[in-house]
Amino acid sequence: VIDTLRADFADEAREQQATAAPAPRLGLWEIAVDEQLKALVDALGGSERIARTPMPRGPHAMLRVFSAVWIFTFPLAISDEYPWFVAVPVCAVLALILLKADDMAIRLGEPFGSGRHDLPLEGVCATCEVVLLEIATRASAKDPLPSTW
Repeated sequence: VIDTLRADFADEAREQQATAAPAPRLGLWEIAVDEQLKALVDALGGSERIARTPMPRGPHAMLRVFSAVWIFTFPLAISDEYPWFVAVPVCAVLALILLKADDMAIRLGEPFGSGRHDLPLEGVCATCEVVLLEIATRASAKDPLPSTW
């Protein structure tokens, strides 16, 4: 879609040069569209870099080992100072917190999946497509601004 928009702008510029008319000034909306296209391409590049960068498994493995050792040794450390009916719930809650932190680290490492808690890429892409098609339609019709602006 971006290539189509740029090609449309280039074709329009060639047509105007062929008619030997004075070089037109870009309207504010054309400048804004160009800036938005540049921002969209930059965001797309950043997203592709994030999606294609492999997550190293070493730090994740070390986090799991540390969590397991801590979960199994912490009850031994506090068993002398607290009665079992206090130590067991405290250890269970702290273990749950550590395991959830580990789960969050895994989910944050892969944000572009298709799970329930991943980024809604299909919806974002559909919205971008609708907006870009509207821009292309307005650019080809030479309609400067929508009536709602």
